Amino acid sequence: MITCQKNRFARKSNTTPPSGFTLLEVMVAGSLFMIFVVFWSTVFTQGMRQWEQRQETTWIANSLDAWTAPIKSATFEDSTLTDGTHSQDLLRDTEEVYRLQWHVQTSSPALKRIHFQLHRTSDGTLRHEWKTSVWQGP
Repeated sequence: MITCQKNRFARKSNTTPPSGFTLLEVMVAGSLFMIFVVFWSTVFTQGMRQWEQRQETTWIANSLDAWTAPIKSATFEDSTLTDGTHSQDLLRDTEEVYRLQWHVQTSSPALKRIHFQLHRTSDGTLRHEWKTSVWQGP
């Protein structure tokens, strides 16, 4: 009589395959998620920084004429238009302080050149720079 022994290492045919994710799959998915989070947080941070810079630039552009009009309309005898460097501190509504500097140079008796610079006083950053001339004649 021939007897058949079962192989004890053979798989049972009625068992279900293992379910779930392997450790490798979980680690790859976690790594991809972290890359995604870091990328979008960087994009968001840069976007906020650019928005703040645009807000500041817009405020400066809207305020420049009001700041420089008294200087440009002064008479040549006024102290704001004497040759040399002058400065004035300006306060923004957010308590950010700017320093407006201008250098006056007489080109002719009726013409003065003015070089303006606007600096942020907290870090000394030059925010804007421009030149103009003032003519007063007969």
